[in-house]
Amino acid sequence: MLPKSDEEANKNTMKRAVANDPVALSSMGTKRYEEGDYVGAFEYCTKAAELGDAMAHYDLSHFYQEGLGVEKDEKMRLYHLERLPLPVIPRLDINWYVSAVLCVLFCVAGPCCSVALGALCWQLLWVFFESLILTIKLLCNAVTTKYGRQVIA
Repeated sequence: MLPKSDEEANKNTMKRAVANDPVALSSMGTKRYEEGDYVGAFEYCTKAAELGDAMAHYDLSHFYQEGLGVEKDEKMRLYHLERLPLPVIPRLDINWYVSAVLCVLFCVAGPCCSVALGALCWQLLWVFFESLILTIKLLCNAVTTKYGRQVIA
C-alpha cells in the first residue's frame, strides 16, 4: 500500500532504516545530504555500505573526495570505488534511458510538430549525453582504481 502523505512515507523509511534496511539507510543518507547535514549523511551511508548497498559505497567515495562530513581521504575514496559492482550505474542514469527514448520519439515527431518540441528534443539529447559521459567516467575510474591511477578526472 502506498503512503498517503510525505510524512507517512518518511515514517516508513525511518522504520526500515531502524530495521537496518540498506536501501532505507542509503535513502536517509541522501535526504540528510540534500538538507546539508553531511555528517548525518555520512553516518547513514556508512551503515548502508556495511550492509552491502552499492550506491552507499558510491556516495561515500564522493564524501571522501570532497571532504563532506569527513576529512578528505584519497585512499578511502578509492576503497569505496573498488567495492562498486561493474558496471557502475549512478542514480542519475535513469535520465539516460528516459531521455534516449524521448529523444527518439521527439526527434521523429519534433520537426512535424513545433519549434518548441524540437527545442525539447535538443535538451533531452543534452541530458542523454551528460548521463552517458558520467557513466563512462565512473566506469573508467572504477576499473582503473585497482592500478592506483585515475583515467578521467
